This record gives sequence, structure tokens and C-alpha cells, in this order.
Amino acid sequence: MFKWLKQRFCKHKYCKHYNKATKGYVRRCVKCGKIE
Repeated sequence: MFKWLKQRFCKHKYCKHYNKATKGYVRRCVKCGKIE
């Protein structure tokens, strides 16, 4: 399955994840990994 297709049709369930690169929290979907 294509990742973009999975992300496109995913009913996103976001979780807060700490991003070391930006030194802040990002919302990431636990199902498809889409970052918002």
C-alpha cells in the first residue's frame, strides 16, 4: 500500500510527539504517521 494513499484516506488519530529537530512538540498520526 502506498504511503500517501494511506495518509489520504486515514481517519487521523493524532498523538503528541517531541521533535528533537524543532525542539518542540508535533502532532503525529498513530495510524499513518502523518505529521501536522
